[in-house]
Formats: sequence, structure tokens, C-alpha cells
Amino acid sequence: MRLKDDHMQNGQLKPAYNAQISAEEQFITHYSIHQTAGDTTTLESHLNGFEQQYGKQSKEVIADAGME
Repeated sequence: MRLKDDHMQNGQLKPAYNAQISAEEQFITHYSIHQTAGDTTTLESHLNGFEQQYGKQSKEVIADAGME
């Protein structure tokens, strides 16, 4: 797990997690929490979790430009 930087300069580092969310028609259909430093490595495992839960892949995936 990566820790957030100490911006308050009080010596306390805070745990950092990445949350990924799938939605359809404004309803959340799947979420996943990751202990990785960046979002770019979480998309594949998030989509695999979606497939395990529903037995099929999403028809359309929209993500940030960094997630290729």
C-alpha cells in the first residue's frame, strides 16, 4: 500500500487507496478498491471483477486517457 504525502507537516502519513466505479444509467453497477499507487494499473482487474460478478463484460468502457 502506498501512503499519501504529509501535506500538513505533522508526521502522519495516511493510507491511500484507489477506487474504481462502473455505472450505467447513473446507477453504480460495480466498484473495486485497489492498493496501488496509480489508476492505470487498476482498470484490467476492475473489469475482470465486473465480469466475474455479472458473467459478461461491459459493452462500452470509458476511461481517462492514461488507461490504455
